[in-house]
Amino acid sequence: MEQTIQGYIRQLQNNPNILSILLVKQEDKFSPISDGFDALLIVITNEGPTSIQHYVIAEHTVQEIYVNQQELENWFYHQRTKRIVEWIFNATVLYEKESWFTHYHDQLHHFPEAMKERKICIEFSAFLRRYMAGKDLLNQGYAMDAYSHIVHALHHWARILLIENGLHPEVSMWNQVRLVDQEIYKLYCELIEGDEPLAKRLQLLLLASQFSVNKLMRSSSRLIQHILSSRKEPWTIEEIADYPLIQESDIDLSLLMEKLVEREIVFACEDELLDGVAIRKYYV
Repeated sequence: MEQTIQGYIRQLQNNPNILSILLVKQEDKFSPISDGFDALLIVITNEGPTSIQHYVIAEHTVQEIYVNQQELENWFYHQRTKRIVEWIFNATVLYEKESWFTHYHDQLHHFPEAMKERKICIEFSAFLRRYMAGKDLLNQGYAMDAYSHIVHALHHWARILLIENGLHPEVSMWNQVRLVDQEIYKLYCELIEGDEPLAKRLQLLLLASQFSVNKLMRSSSRLIQHILSSRKEPWTIEEIADYPLIQESDIDLSLLMEKLVEREIVFACEDELLDGVAIRKYYV
C-alpha cells in the first residue's frame, strides 16, 4: 500500500505547510477504522482549514483528511473524532517535518499531568451535564430519556478513570475499563443488562454512584482549582472563561462552578455593584 501511493506523497511533501503525513490501513473489510476505505491519509498542517477528499489511487480507495495542528489538539482533547487515538497510535508515518510527529506521539504516549488534568476537567464537565439531565428526567418520570443521558454520563466517567490511570480511551473503551475499574464496569453492566424495570435500574445506579460522584468532583476539578489559586485576587466567571486553557476547552463552566461551590470545593464571594441591586459573584 505504501509503495502504491509514494508518488502522490512526494507531491504533498513539496508543500512547506505540511508537518506530517500518516497512513492508516484498513484492517479488514468490516473494520470502521478507515471509514470503509482501503486507506486513510491524515495530512497534518501548520495552519489552514480542515478538509476531506476521496481518491482512487492504483485501484485503492483513499480518504484524505487535512487537519491543522490546533484542530488535531481539539480532536484529541474532546474526542470529537472517536478513532483519533487509534489513528495516532497505529498509523504509519509516511512523512514528518523535523520529527514533528515523533515528538507529538511521544508526548501523548507519556501523557503528562497537565494534559491529563485538562482532559479530565473536560470529561467531567460533560459527565456533570449528562448526569444532572438524566437525574432530572428520571424525577419527571421519563425513564427512557433519562437512560440515554445516564449511559452517556457513564461513558464520560469511564474516560476519566482511564485517563487517571494514564490510558487513552479507545473505541473499545469498556474492555479497557473492565481491566482498570470493576466498580464502574459492574454499574454499567447492571444498567444495560439488569432484570429490574428500567426506572428501578436507574434509581439504583444513581444511589450507588452518589458517593463516588462527590469524590470524582474534587479530583476532576484540579484544573479549575489551580487556575483560581494562581493569583490572590478573586475571579469573576468572565475572567475564568477567558483563561487560555478554558478558552481552548469545551467546558460547561457555569454549571461546573455552581456545583463546585455547592460542594465547597470552590468558594464564592459577593461584591455589591454601584446600582445597589445586582451583586457580582467572585470565585476563590
